[in-house]
Amino acid sequence: MYIENPNKKETYSFRVKPDLLKNIKLYAQATNQTVPEILNELIEETVDGLHLTNDYLENNIDTNSIIGLPPLEDIYNNGRYKEFGLFFETENRVFYEIQRVPNNLDIWRDKEGYTSNKRGVDHEGISFVLAPELINNPDYLTNPELMFCCFVPIYFRISIKKRSIQVKNLNFDDTLKKIKNSPNMELLDKFTKHTNEVKKIIYKYSNIAKNGYGSPDNQIRIFNKLRKELLELCKSINTNIISQEDGAINRQKQRAESYTLQTDNPYILLNEIDKLREENKELKTQNEEITNKVTELGNELDEIKKFWLKISTDEEARTETWENLKNK
Repeated sequence: MYIENPNKKETYSFRVKPDLLKNIKLYAQATNQTVPEILNELIEETVDGLHLTNDYLENNIDTNSIIGLPPLEDIYNNGRYKEFGLFFETENRVFYEIQRVPNNLDIWRDKEGYTSNKRGVDHEGISFVLAPELINNPDYLTNPELMFCCFVPIYFRISIKKRSIQVKNLNFDDTLKKIKNSPNMELLDKFTKHTNEVKKIIYKYSNIAKNGYGSPDNQIRIFNKLRKELLELCKSINTNIISQEDGAINRQKQRAESYTLQTDNPYILLNEIDKLREENKELKTQNEEITNKVTELGNELDEIKKFWLKISTDEEARTETWENLKNK
């Protein structure tokens, strides 16, 4: 079986000043090392301890991964958007699961890598969650500002030393300010894009409702269409925070896949099936051989029992058997 080399390296070419290369070679010779070994050590020392990306942190922070979103009217707060801590409170909440913790508000520092510029904070990030299930009343259709609160900017504040993460929902003005104060213009583009996408759907169905939706049945149909379109949009917005239900389904799928052949190649599957068939044939053959052997041993044991009974009751047979054993 092939085992992948855990110390696998890649080849990379670059130009070096002649004098610098000469010095590296002399240093390698003096320390009984190769030039590649020297360069690898120097690179490792340079990047050691630095966080080199400003997208997501490694999954090594011990924290609760479930957050709860409050009801839509609580967030909207009669037009005065209210922020909530999203950990720990469970009453009357819709639950979502954090897959990865963002650090997209971090800035670069040469000695620290990507990190927050706030005192006592190691990393900061924002994620966007679209939660159509918060729109749970058809009467919301005539209030698009209220419904728009189902698009939730979520702010992460991380302290590695304290081993803590603060997570809360942000109002849209504060979200825009934090993004503009960061160097991450891609995040600004994403925020603008998602905001426009959600608003377009909400205002479309809100306008239909305001223009008169007639019967209650028609109102329900409009409401269901709105939720359906928003659920479809979730696929592109909810990238690192998904509903708790979706998280549970994904884990069940992973468990199921772990018990199946890990390939979609029909030829590999056929080969595996053929191997199983051959193994099954071998097991059947071995089983038949063992059964026959047991039968033979049973027959021999019966003969021994008969013989023993005979010599134990027949004096002449016992004497004859004794004479035969002495002559062998």
